[in-house]
Amino acid sequence: MKKIIRLSLLLGSILIFSACKKTSTTPANFNFEGIWSVSYNYTAGSLASGTFKATLKAGGNWDIVEGTYSKTDAGTWTSSGGDVNFIFNVFGLANYKGSKAGNNSMAGTMVANNGSATGNWTANR
Repeated sequence: MKKIIRLSLLLGSILIFSACKKTSTTPANFNFEGIWSVSYNYTAGSLASGTFKATLKAGGNWDIVEGTYSKTDAGTWTSSGGDVNFIFNVFGLANYKGSKAGNNSMAGTMVANNGSATGNWTANR
């Protein structure tokens, strides 16, 4: 009888411990690929500002939609760790460099018109 009580206590303890045990999940790896809503503001040079949708695709190309204008493979992009760089091949050459700001945001600086236009940008998805 004592063995049954001890066994019951042991099984009860295991059940309580396993019910209270916290489970941990591994967060998904961050990936720059996907659709981003980009806001840009040139503070020197052209002084243009606005928004566009950038779809960063596997393979290093990206698409743009700005207003009624759209272009497939509008440029190339690369990333390393939390940093990203995408280059326009439309509207003249522009280079956007930035970093992951959160799981759904990034921000950085941009240079266009052979260095005469500079500014900042943010992106969210």
